[in-house]
Amino acid sequence: MKKLYLFFAALGVLASAACSDDDPTTPPAAPEISVGVSTVIPATGGAASIDYRIVNPAEGGGTLEVISDKEWIHSFSISPEKVEFTVDPNPAEPGSAPREATLSFVYPRAQTVKATITQAAPEVVEPTPLSFTFHISEVTPSSVQVDCTPSDPEATYVLRIIRQTDYAAYADDQALIAADIEEFRKPDWMGNPGEIAKHLITGSREDESFSLYAAGDYYAYAYGLKDDGTVTSELFKEPFTVPESPKISLSSDYPAYAPLEVPIEGGTYEIGYTIENPLDGAELTVEPAWGVEWVHDFVVSADKITFTVDSNAAAEPGGEPRTTWFNVSYPDAVSSPAVNIRQAAPTELGFDLKQISVTPSEIIVDCTPSDLKATYVLRHIEKADYDRLGSDEALIAADIEDFCKPDWMGNPGEIAKHLMTDSRKGESFSVYGAGEYYVYAYGLTPDGTATSEVEKLLVIVPESPKITLSRNYPAYAPLEVPIEGGTYEIGYTIENPLDGAELTVEPAWGVEWAHDFVVSADKITFTVDSNAAAEPGSEPRTTWFNVSYPDAVSSPAVNIRQAAPEKIE
Repeated sequence: MKKLYLFFAALGVLASAACSDDDPTTPPAAPEISVGVSTVIPATGGAASIDYRIVNPAEGGGTLEVISDKEWIHSFSISPEKVEFTVDPNPAEPGSAPREATLSFVYPRAQTVKATITQAAPEVVEPTPLSFTFHISEVTPSSVQVDCTPSDPEATYVLRIIRQTDYAAYADDQALIAADIEEFRKPDWMGNPGEIAKHLITGSREDESFSLYAAGDYYAYAYGLKDDGTVTSELFKEPFTVPESPKISLSSDYPAYAPLEVPIEGGTYEIGYTIENPLDGAELTVEPAWGVEWVHDFVVSADKITFTVDSNAAAEPGGEPRTTWFNVSYPDAVSSPAVNIRQAAPTELGFDLKQISVTPSEIIVDCTPSDLKATYVLRHIEKADYDRLGSDEALIAADIEDFCKPDWMGNPGEIAKHLMTDSRKGESFSVYGAGEYYVYAYGLTPDGTATSEVEKLLVIVPESPKITLSRNYPAYAPLEVPIEGGTYEIGYTIENPLDGAELTVEPAWGVEWAHDFVVSADKITFTVDSNAAAEPGSEPRTTWFNVSYPDAVSSPAVNIRQAAPEKIE
């Protein structure tokens, strides 16, 4: 047992002095020990103390002795008010009952006092459940990079991705895990049994890559799993969204999949492009056909591809056109379109006719003869009229007859006045109705000799746009506006709209009381000022504005009539 003795001389002196005034024949009162209550000592042990007090200490002082019945309490230090001691750590099993020791307080002539010291046993520490943290580091239309960190780096686990719609089809997370395990155990294509262990990973995974095949909402998910199929955690998931794949659209003036027809002399060409669903930092690239040098100097800008085609004048006359191609690509794009190029070889005389634009009132073409010095005819005709003529020869004969007619002053016609040479860029032909037309060219000398076949370009002229105003008052009647004016709207629709064309409003010149005309996608908004200042009883004031659209059949007018104040008799 541990013992400690301490002599308190001062207490004895005090006791002697206190008794000097009493009857010397009366014996002093017996000392008493008062001990406080000790709190429960934690399992880790350490320094502890318990308070005490000596009532009626012995004359001349005395020695307090503290005895522990257990060796795990030791190193006592006694002061006048408390006993300090050291408690060893409790080696008991976690979760067991606390252990106790008894301290005996012994003082001369005093009754021994016992105090119980209680020390808790170690707590049962539950293992921390396995968990996972995610970081989606990069998402493209074709792949996702996932960082995954398990709370236990030694644990084996599964890391996968799933579409959110597929995830929702499972009754719960346990059903998804069961489906995974069933998949892991399936035999491979050679009949070898599946092994769960082949699908398990350990430790942190940085930039774990998964291939993607469709846009939409996904989860990256992970859960603890042992190679015997024991699930060791709940399922953790992190949502992410896969963007739509980019799509390259080439804006070319030749039919899809048809080659770009290049004349013999070549030149510099542009093909516009747009990228739907572009990716940050991605760029469009061009891959020319290997070993082809006559198409070169490719330059890709923000919205077009520019390149040069060399002349083919040195080729054998009458030979086959030469061809090549280049691919256009963009990261993760749905496809990489190819641009095919075909360049003519020299011939006796031929024409490259290219439609530049067509509207309900105008056809614009480029015409390039194979011989830039040859004289030729370039005209247009309705296809129905051509069909009535029946052949190219009849067309040429009708043209020559037209060229030779006298003019309005009676001067004889001259074929030479209708001939041209060299390339014609942006040649314009007026048309007056929708339908099919031919723009055609053929070689012709001033004496009327045809020097080539007729080259024809079929052009489809669209229907003219038509403006329809939607109003809540009778057609041709004015819009009746009250004296106080206000803001008004008139809806409209455009039949047969033209790309890039816009509806416009032309107010009456010099009229300022109808103003702030705004044209949106389907309505015209404007403001009419108050007419309260007009002479009472005067006639209503009127104005109008015209609504126009390029090549529209007509430009309807909107008449406005605003009342004046009534005359008060």
